[in-house]
This record gives sequence, structure tokens and C-alpha cells, in this order.
Amino acid sequence: MKNLYRIMFSIGLVLLAVQGYSQESQPAFRPWVYWERNMDFGAVLSGPKELQIVDSLGTKRGRVVSSENIIGAYVSPNGKKVGYVTATEVWVVQIETGQKELVASGYCEHFNWAGNSQSFTFALSEYKKDSSPAVYNLKLFWADGDGKNLKQVYP
Repeated sequence: MKNLYRIMFSIGLVLLAVQGYSQESQPAFRPWVYWERNMDFGAVLSGPKELQIVDSLGTKRGRVVSSENIIGAYVSPNGKKVGYVTATEVWVVQIETGQKELVASGYCEHFNWAGNSQSFTFALSEYKKDSSPAVYNLKLFWADGDGKNLKQVYP
């Protein structure tokens, strides 16, 4: 009977340790700043699905709320638009009006605004697990600054 209690006690300790580990292994939300060099505007990831757009004086310029967790944000050089990406989509938002445009679906590997904020490029990757060997394909796109007139430029 004593051994049974020891075994049950040991199992209880293991279960407590596993439960504690699993709670700690899930990452907590961590705020993040997206600010390019020599830019007057940037974005602060203030929640998993929320961006605050601010200028270099600390003035809030706008807020963007997403339906999915945001994993990247890119404010246009003129500070009027922000491109943001989730695990499955690329979006462009007009900061003043809040108007959103879904640009593309897929995993975004790269996003870059043109210096005049009139267009941007981005790359989507696609995992081809059925090929031998499994490979990633990369497609490069160009779009107008509002996210329209999307064109694949590579390959």
C-alpha cells in the first residue's frame, strides 16, 4: 500500500510539472515595433491583432485591427498607408480612412514600399511537399499603393 501511495504521489508530481511546463511553453503576447530606418512613421504591435501607427514625435496617426494575428507591418514612406501580413494574408490599409484591401492570400516572405509610396512589392512562398524533394516556390508580386492592379513579376 505504501508503494501505491508513492507511485500515485510521483504521478501527481509529474502531472503538475507537465501542466506547469505546458503553460510556460505557450508564448505570451509580446509588443513589437516596426520602424524602418530614416522613416518618420512606424507601427507598434500593441496587441496580437492591433497596430498603432505613430510618427517620430510620438503622435498617434491611426489604428489598424485585424481578424488574424499580425506577424509583420510596413508603413509607407509618406505615412498614409500600412501594409500588414498575417500567417495567411497580405493587406493594405489607408490610415486616415481605415479602408482595408485584401491584396493576396498566402505566406508573405517579403514586403517593400516604393520610395514614392505609389506601389509596393511582396513575395509569397508556397510549400510543395508532394515534389521530390519537397521544395518552396517563391512568387514575387507588384501592386499599386492601394493594393490593386496586382501583377506577378517572378517567375
